[in-house]
Amino acid sequence: MLKIKNLSVKHGQIEAVKGVSLHINPKEIITLIGSNGAGKTSLLEAIVGLNKNIDGEINFNGTDIIKLNSDQIVNLGISLVPEGRQIFSKMTVSDNLLLGAYPRLKKEKVSSISFDFIYTLFPILKEKTKLLAGTLSGGQQQMVAIGRALMAKPKILLLDEPSTGLAPLVIKDIFKILFNLKEQLGISIILVEQNARLALEYSTRGYVIETGFIVSEGDSKDLLSDNNIVRAYLGKNYKEVTDK
Repeated sequence: MLKIKNLSVKHGQIEAVKGVSLHINPKEIITLIGSNGAGKTSLLEAIVGLNKNIDGEINFNGTDIIKLNSDQIVNLGISLVPEGRQIFSKMTVSDNLLLGAYPRLKKEKVSSISFDFIYTLFPILKEKTKLLAGTLSGGQQQMVAIGRALMAKPKILLLDEPSTGLAPLVIKDIFKILFNLKEQLGISIILVEQNARLALEYSTRGYVIETGFIVSEGDSKDLLSDNNIVRAYLGKNYKEVTDK
């Protein structure tokens, strides 16, 4: 579905991503793990056209998208939930969601845009639809950010650190919803997540990025049992706990 080959991404003169190649299949969740500054966010931004200081190949369903603008990429079916949520705090929940449907407004009237699907996923948002998004809890704001991205009806959803600042129970609920999006709607997901254990448990495959390079890749279950990955990203007690 999405194939990236020899992708390099720069911020000014600094090369954040260095010749990365990866792919994602239909109805699949892959996770990118690595330390802060490894190049994960830069990779996601390049995919959706937010950074054009790039070189290499990005092919989506047979279309070369590396030179397309962000709105064109969204129209094709790739949406990003950015790090830190980046919702519009002084706009209502419903207006935030409507912004996610902006690419559809070329073909559909505003009056025909429905939030029912989003409210089915996140019932609490229906209760708060007319409230300013900035008054919501962190978990609810993350739901708004995910809902906004889904309003564009993507085929691939990119999520950058969706668990940041959220309570453990909220994190588990959100990950279950993401898994259901894959299972029920066939949406593929690329997940950047500091909670590497949880991300690998919900994903099919994983890539490990260090200083802009992919240094390891494979089935998530294999990465979870790799002692080097465990020590670097999952904590020294992880294997002891899972072995018991």
